[in-house]
Amino acid sequence: MAQVSPTHDELGEATGWLARLRALPRSGPELRSLWAKHHRKILVLITAWLGLTVTLIAVWQFAAAMQPKKKYIDLDTALAALERGDDARAIQIAGLFLPWNDLPGPRQWIPPYIFGVINSRRAEKLWGERGRQQHLLSARYLEEATARDMPDDYRLPTLVELGRQQIAAGFATRAIPNLLGVATSQQDSDLVTQANQLLAQAYSEAAKPDWQQALHHNSRVLADETVEGDDRELAQALQGRILFELGDLTAANQILNEIPEGSRYRAEALFWQARILARRDDDGRPEALQQAIDKFSRCILRDNWSSRWSPQAYLFRARAKRELSELANALEDLNQIARLYPESAVDLTAQFERATLLLDMKHFDDSLAAFAGFFEAMPRIDRWQNPYLSAQELRQAYSAAYDTLMQRADYARSFALARFADRLLGATEAAKLAEDAFQPWRTQQQGDLTGLTFEQLEARSTMLAERDRELAEFYERLSRRERASRDYPELIWNSAEHRRAAGDYPQALDLYTQYLDSFAKPRRTLGFLAVAECHLEMDQPQTALDVLAELADLPEADVSRARLPLVAARAHLMLANYDAASTELLKVIEGDQLTPTSIEWRTSLRLYARLLYDQQRYEQAAIRLEEWLTRYSQIEDSHEVRYLLAEAYRRAGEQVDPRFGNESTDERVQQLAREKARRRYEAALGAYDELADRMSRDEAQRRLSPEGERILRNTLFGRGSVLALLERHEQAVAAYLSAVHRYQDSPEVLDALLQIADCYRRMNRAIEARSTLLQARLVLQRLPNDAPFTETTNYSRDEWSQLIEALVAL
Repeated sequence: MAQVSPTHDELGEATGWLARLRALPRSGPELRSLWAKHHRKILVLITAWLGLTVTLIAVWQFAAAMQPKKKYIDLDTALAALERGDDARAIQIAGLFLPWNDLPGPRQWIPPYIFGVINSRRAEKLWGERGRQQHLLSARYLEEATARDMPDDYRLPTLVELGRQQIAAGFATRAIPNLLGVATSQQDSDLVTQANQLLAQAYSEAAKPDWQQALHHNSRVLADETVEGDDRELAQALQGRILFELGDLTAANQILNEIPEGSRYRAEALFWQARILARRDDDGRPEALQQAIDKFSRCILRDNWSSRWSPQAYLFRARAKRELSELANALEDLNQIARLYPESAVDLTAQFERATLLLDMKHFDDSLAAFAGFFEAMPRIDRWQNPYLSAQELRQAYSAAYDTLMQRADYARSFALARFADRLLGATEAAKLAEDAFQPWRTQQQGDLTGLTFEQLEARSTMLAERDRELAEFYERLSRRERASRDYPELIWNSAEHRRAAGDYPQALDLYTQYLDSFAKPRRTLGFLAVAECHLEMDQPQTALDVLAELADLPEADVSRARLPLVAARAHLMLANYDAASTELLKVIEGDQLTPTSIEWRTSLRLYARLLYDQQRYEQAAIRLEEWLTRYSQIEDSHEVRYLLAEAYRRAGEQVDPRFGNESTDERVQQLAREKARRRYEAALGAYDELADRMSRDEAQRRLSPEGERILRNTLFGRGSVLALLERHEQAVAAYLSAVHRYQDSPEVLDALLQIADCYRRMNRAIEARSTLLQARLVLQRLPNDAPFTETTNYSRDEWSQLIEALVAL
């Protein structure tokens, strides 16, 4: 019969045919006729069902074959593979029995035992932190194995191996109980000797070493005559270390000398011999230190740059070189530790000693960077366990570094270093050190400003704000940690003060509120005043007055009461309550609580003079301004006061000048008024001249600030205006021309040119006047469209154009 290959359509048709077949008669002729007609479709259907059945059977058999066959006999195979060193086969079989709690009790110890031994072998090939983690993993597996029902011929060797892994992982104290059980057993002497070796090592490397116990167990090892070769030399090296720690330096050196030159433990012997030499404290110490340096160097070479003795040798060699004033060589050793042994206890110690060494070498910025790196990496001081640098030595060295910087008056770096003090000395001492460094540094920065440009002044101001912000954040960090201590309110107050000094008023307001909520009564008044001042700086004068209302019942003896009127006056000024502001300011000026030497009195006098000026009481304002300048002429911000004085005299003259609204027709009265106005103008001219001279000298030393530029510009124009009022037109023209030359690319020049034209007109020099107006037209055309006309003059560009054209047409 030919092979049948059904198609998809044929298969579908055959299925439909079977459905119809059920409805057909079952007689013989009919069936034969049906088979003759549709036998191909029937065969297709049968073939399809057979293929599906075969496929399902094959899949079932394949899945069954993939199931692991857990036969307990395989654990014995795993142990055999482990003993012949086939670690891959051993761990593959052991891994099939996870979790091993499902195994019968007598066999549950085998998988963790296999995992523990294999991880210990892997750990021997690793170094540093990765090796320690592998030893720790091995110890955990072996500890679990010993907790199971392990046979005696495996238990004691496993306990010894467990102790070895725990010591290597840094948990020497945990290894001691298990090892003691082996050392006191009646098993073969070789196993007991191994336990004693490990016990000596465990006692010497415990968190609190017991050198007497270490000596006891190590002496038992040395007393065993069967211990030879590397094992004996290891015990001799450890004996030398133990005797060194116990202070028996002669005996230590003697046994270390017994270790032969070719021994693998010769590097360790050289290290402890060098330490013995470095302990010498007589007149021969310099020579002994040189010999110690030589032995440390030989130790490093013998140690192949990888063992535990090389990093320590670098550290102690650096200390010896530093004592011999070989600072550059000592620094190189400390740098070498960072390159070769990062993130180790020796490296952490070297980081700190590198910081102090750089300080001795006067590399201050590098020293601070090293201190920062060290404190970022160090653990909390209450968890400090470093065999090379005790917590007390750390504190002493840190305090010495801080004192060194303070003695040099290097307050900025002292402050930077003080921010780490809380990690060593506690929050209170840290806060004290930070303030002790910060306040003289602030005074230093605010001191001599001669020769600084405006940009430099701005940079210094920004730097001060940043340092205030840093110190505020420092106090906030301390306060979060000390929330339950009695230092908490003081830390919050200090943080608030520095936030306010940095201009962070919303944050300062929150901190002052926290302080007041903590019922810190000694500064209650100052706290409310500070809150009110923060509201003023945030442009909330009414809220500030509401806060001050809380202090209405202050006792007269409260010294902080003297500041209250000034703060209230500032709030009233912002609200344009001039009468109320005047009343508050006079309380300070005419009261007896503050003297003129106080900042509050000085500020009140200035504000009161400005208030009189704003109320157009120019005569009285000038008197107060003269008083202020007489008392505080050397104050840095006196330029604004001098300009205000000149303006007060000029406007006082205009108030009495017949040309500015005096309606009296009496010639004698007008003459007296003109004379009075002239005296005011002369006083204004003198004030303008003195101010212009002072600002010119300041400008020669440093670039003026934008506010200083504005005052100088107004001074030059004001001087020309007063000369014109005094009818000194030639001098007025010269003054205005000076302003034109200085501000030729600014809209202000238009005002100067028009004033010059007016002076020429008053001198009957019409040609020069018209020429000046035409020049003003050209200047207007040359000025850019986006020039700040309305910001620096009284007219817009179009208004200037119309005004100039109207004057030209006259």
